[in-house]
Amino acid sequence: MNSEFVLWHNPRCSKSREALRILQEQNIQPIIREYLKDPPSREEIIKVLDLLYVMRDTNGEALGRNDKQFILQIVREKEKCWKENNISLSSLSGDEIIDLLVQFPKGIERPICIKDKRKAVIGRPPENIIDLISA
Repeated sequence: MNSEFVLWHNPRCSKSREALRILQEQNIQPIIREYLKDPPSREEIIKVLDLLYVMRDTNGEALGRNDKQFILQIVREKEKCWKENNISLSSLSGDEIIDLLVQFPKGIERPICIKDKRKAVIGRPPENIIDLISA
């Protein structure tokens, strides 16, 4: 059975292009989602958070998608859109951050690769995609 891969992709981003290259070198032709042209919905962002690997806090406890620290892993915290709109991510709740990602998709970390609608990784570094391919 062939796996389905979806790549949330920005062709202007070198890391995103490298992730695509890694997939193609493995003879994988992913479904390309240019998320700046076709922004994900709130529900899609939540689904990706659910599919991401488990992140742990400093005590080794698993964080869930409702945890702000977990949500911030898919946020480009230094993206200009936050400063240009006087948005302080540190003062917001996780739900508020998700709402802002819908409004400002440029603030979403890239690339994000999803395999079989069951697992996802952030392709930073792009070599994370290799782990997803073999998962």
